[in-house]
Amino acid sequence: MTAGALAGLALRSLRRRALRSALTALTAAVAVATVFATRGLLRGSEVALERDLHRLGTRTVQAVDGAGFVPGSGGARDPLGPADAAAVREGVRASGLGAEVVEARVRLGVASGPRPGGRPLPVPLVETVPAYGRTFDAEVLSGRFLEEGDLAPGAEPVCVLDAETARELGVAAAGAEVAVREAGGERRLRVAGILADPFSLRVSTFAPDLSAAARRSVHQLLVFRNLYLPRRPAAEGEPPGSLMIFAVARERGDAEALHGVLAGAVRAKERGVLVWSRGTWVRNIVETAGEQVQIANIIWAIVLLVALVMIATVTLVGVRERTAEVAVRRSEGATRRQVTLQLLLEGGMLAGAGGLLGLPLGWAAADRLSTLLTWAPFLDLREGVAAVGLGVAVGILAAALPARRAAGWEVVEGLRRGA
Repeated sequence: MTAGALAGLALRSLRRRALRSALTALTAAVAVATVFATRGLLRGSEVALERDLHRLGTRTVQAVDGAGFVPGSGGARDPLGPADAAAVREGVRASGLGAEVVEARVRLGVASGPRPGGRPLPVPLVETVPAYGRTFDAEVLSGRFLEEGDLAPGAEPVCVLDAETARELGVAAAGAEVAVREAGGERRLRVAGILADPFSLRVSTFAPDLSAAARRSVHQLLVFRNLYLPRRPAAEGEPPGSLMIFAVARERGDAEALHGVLAGAVRAKERGVLVWSRGTWVRNIVETAGEQVQIANIIWAIVLLVALVMIATVTLVGVRERTAEVAVRRSEGATRRQVTLQLLLEGGMLAGAGGLLGLPLGWAAADRLSTLLTWAPFLDLREGVAAVGLGVAVGILAAALPARRAAGWEVVEGLRRGA
């Protein structure tokens, strides 16, 4: 008997048992849809996470002591100062890396928006220069970032808000006015611009905690709920707060060498100063996300195992009900191999049909679930084909044991069991 004739015989057999065939195919469809949707959502989260993390500035290395940012946090034994910034610039120049060095003073303040009766918002105040926008991928939603003219003596007092800060203060666009209260009193500032959140896929580990320790303050800035101020001229003296020194490498591969330059320039180990590379942090988080994906892979492997057991059970019951049919086929000259191949073909056809049905189901499920999440699914057709192939393999494997048992029956025994 040719392969085509055997496939036609298997198809006719499935049609005669339409309800059972449909239920078996549906089981395979659910399994394939689960695998496809889960893989798409997990891959989408990886892509979104990596994209957002790289927006945080993987070429940036920063030195921070934490003194003055969080009251009572202690910070470094010898806080950073202007001499350290000069030492970093000299170290970068001597290294030939060509990195850009940026300073910022960070302290806590309380901001109030233009909305009457609005709730005062504790917020990190980042007093810096226009080049700070190059320490990460700053995208302006409204207005502009700080400019050189904002640093000039007598310039209009302005600020720039992160998107979440603007939302909580009730500021919809640039041009609004906010009040900032510190220990020295209160001042009113015009909002020059609003920055988009580069980290759209939020990681709850880094939720803002304004009473945290000094190391945590590094992460507070990366929550991007800050208020940016133009850095005061040197004639007015150093502003209060913690000095942070940023160095932005030209190439991502230079960040590791730049880390060593900063650590040496500020004598980090000796003074308890934290020198921190954002690129290393990004790699650590991406690796952690990869571990979570492996856990999810175990989950969908369990789903496939459950589907295999269900299909095997249905197939075994069906084969027991077909003992007479198998015996008649054997009496007509069909070999054990042909009987086995027919039953395996039936299992593969059902799983293949279910897999093809499972692809659009998985696509729709992933698309629907993505509306409840903060990222879009990353659905690859190659993974869909692999999922269908895996479903067919599960169907054939599930039919293997019943097929072998059926092929092993003698003709007389089959007729007796089917009587």
